[in-house]
Amino acid sequence: ISAAAGIHDVWITAETSDVRQSGPHCYLQLIQKDEQGATVARISANIWGNVWSSVSRKFAVATGSALGSGIRIMLRGSVSFHPYHGIALTITDIDPSYTIGDAERRLRELRQKLTQEGLIGLNRSVPWGDMPQRIAVISAPGAAGYGDFSHQLSHNEAHLRFTTGLFPAVMQGQNTSTTVISALKDVIAERIRWDCVVIIRGGGSTSDLDDYALAAAVARCPLPVIVGIGHERDHTILDEVAKVSTKTPTAAAEWLIAKGKSALRRFADLGNTMALLAQKILADNRTRYTEAAYALPSTAQRAIADAQHALRSYATSLYRDVADTISDAARTLLQSASAIGHAATSAITTRRNALDAAAATIPPAINARLHIADSLLKSKATLLDALSPEKVLARGYSLTYGADGH
Repeated sequence: ISAAAGIHDVWITAETSDVRQSGPHCYLQLIQKDEQGATVARISANIWGNVWSSVSRKFAVATGSALGSGIRIMLRGSVSFHPYHGIALTITDIDPSYTIGDAERRLRELRQKLTQEGLIGLNRSVPWGDMPQRIAVISAPGAAGYGDFSHQLSHNEAHLRFTTGLFPAVMQGQNTSTTVISALKDVIAERIRWDCVVIIRGGGSTSDLDDYALAAAVARCPLPVIVGIGHERDHTILDEVAKVSTKTPTAAAEWLIAKGKSALRRFADLGNTMALLAQKILADNRTRYTEAAYALPSTAQRAIADAQHALRSYATSLYRDVADTISDAARTLLQSASAIGHAATSAITTRRNALDAAAATIPPAINARLHIADSLLKSKATLLDALSPEKVLARGYSLTYGADGH
């Protein structure tokens, strides 16, 4: 941005920074960046109150968001110089179509990059649970959009019960992307507690959310993400990477309620189907039981007749088998008795011969034993006689007693 005396009512493009309103007037910085995003030029600017009211309204109506920092704009203005305040640019008009076109260009570039990296449809492939009821909400605490969302959930006509947890983030301005990413990381750290993530705000500049890092974080989230940002005409890159895109926080709540109602209808249909199936099974069994009751008497009679016939056949067969068995046993017994008789006779003869032989050896054995015993007795009598007290005294020994008789 160049500045020189005498520059009046020229159209220039720049990026806004440090936008603030003071009374009826608006003060801001206009910057120019190089391809790496570094600021290479800066100038102070102002929009006086008589122009600001009409310019801000025109910009908001055309773009759907208020004029804020970080927005590419085309403006008409005049350069002035003040000895104390220096060079400044007084803005007299803004062309919102340039901002809309620049936003579309940025959105198109983001979409192309995310598509090339395979991130556009990544979160959409994350499956839903049967009925998402545990909702992690990323929003600004106290924001109207968060209040609308919570009220819509808690006052649904189906009386569905939802559990929500707020993960606070800045939803407007330069810190939007970093704080939403930080909140999303906190949700993911405890993802076992939640069924889905809802990112909501009540409106504002869409440029705050058209950020690659934020879009990539949402796309990679392992939980389904619902976005409800802004108004009906707002559209951001998050609407394209999230699992579900709704226009407003209230619409996000209505979507969750509708999904819950759908789950209830499925459960009701399943219950009706189970009831009909149970009735059919009971009817079929009742028919089979009736048929079985009619068939049971004749079936029992046939079974008894068949059993009696089988019993008679078995008895006849058993009689023949028993008779044959007894006859075979008798023949075997006679043969065994004859063999036993021959064996007994032979054994008796053998034992008698052995007994006779043994009897012949008894007298000589007795005599031999008596002779040995007699010799032994005589030997012991001779030894006893030699050792008798009389023989000892006869050899000169004596028995001597003391005065006490010992």
